[in-house]
Amino acid sequence: MPWTSNVKIPNQKSKASPAMAFFRGRTHMVHLGNSSNDIWHSTFDGTRWTTNVKIPGQKSKASPALATFGGRLHMVHLGSSSNDIWHSTFDGRQWSTNVKIPNQSSKRAPALASFGGRLHMVHLGSSSNNIWHSNFNGTRWTPNVKIPDQKSKASPALATFGGRLHMVHLGNTSNNIWYSIFNGTEWTPNIKIPNQSSKRAPALAIFGRRLHMVHLGNSTNNIWHSSSDGVLSVVRLGLKVLVTPTISVNTMLRDMRTVYASRGFLVQVVNNERLNLPALTTVDVGQCRMGSVTAEQRQLFRNRNNLQRNDVAVYFVRATNPAFNGCAAHPNGVPACVVASGATRWTMGHEVGHVLGLNHVNNNNRLMTGNGTSNITNPPPDLTLGEGRTMADSGFSIE
Repeated sequence: MPWTSNVKIPNQKSKASPAMAFFRGRTHMVHLGNSSNDIWHSTFDGTRWTTNVKIPGQKSKASPALATFGGRLHMVHLGSSSNDIWHSTFDGRQWSTNVKIPNQSSKRAPALASFGGRLHMVHLGSSSNNIWHSNFNGTRWTPNVKIPDQKSKASPALATFGGRLHMVHLGNTSNNIWYSIFNGTEWTPNIKIPNQSSKRAPALAIFGRRLHMVHLGNSTNNIWHSSSDGVLSVVRLGLKVLVTPTISVNTMLRDMRTVYASRGFLVQVVNNERLNLPALTTVDVGQCRMGSVTAEQRQLFRNRNNLQRNDVAVYFVRATNPAFNGCAAHPNGVPACVVASGATRWTMGHEVGHVLGLNHVNNNNRLMTGNGTSNITNPPPDLTLGEGRTMADSGFSIE
């Protein structure tokens, strides 16, 4: 379907980008004034725009954000001269008085989306590039929470798609575009979208069962378009700790998530258990070859409490015999691996990679290097596109 010619909306101007949302059969737009911080509101019935109306008592120094939630149209915006974030709703007839959201402020425009029965907001810090997340249940906003290891130099964008909340944003100091997904509990590590960059904040929308993004060029004003099917594969882990490793389990998990996310895999911990098995803290692994397991490995791998058939169990032990940082040999139909206490930060991801069908490579830039993960030279290490396909086809990941 071709685009219509663009038509100037009569008597409406703004010094910043407008925001739009669909509510009660009409498209609603809010925007700043041409030379003022006043916020104006107009609607489109499919044929023409109404005259814009100044929303009483509401001003902002940056673009507002709009979303529909709970039978109302919600708007959040910065203050006229402050970084405070204000919230107002429209019931179809009039706007409520705007209310300052307690203890939340931002130096850039926030983003809104409805997801999981709540209204979600993400925004930058008041004086930092950290990205913060809060949600509204119809009565009150939760305290905002800093999303770990995610920063942006421009406003993020939000959209709900495929049963998850999707966010895209620029880098902390670069024009690279990153994305992250919220499943209702936690955000994935942010993933750099290959070969896409922008000098301004991107925008998201849903159309035709795909998630669509538009953004400016890296150094030009050209507008670029990209889309995604939004699919993430999930690797479900059970963490079984016999001996606490030198590098913490949480560190290994964080770094594994970062690497796996680069190929569209979400690492989900479904069970975390302490095991008291003193006879197996040093476990005999023989030659540590796929398809060949020892009696001690079989005994250890029987401890799969609260795991489903395709969940990967990771057992943290003092040592293997002979000595390896880890071993992924496991019985058929029992996905499991062991990680020794002296393992590196990349060992868990490496061994689970073997369980998912990956082989060693002679390349220290890669997670699956056969030269020891202590020799990885470009952290975080790489997973190739082909390795991602092998992992997806392993039977031990789900979409």
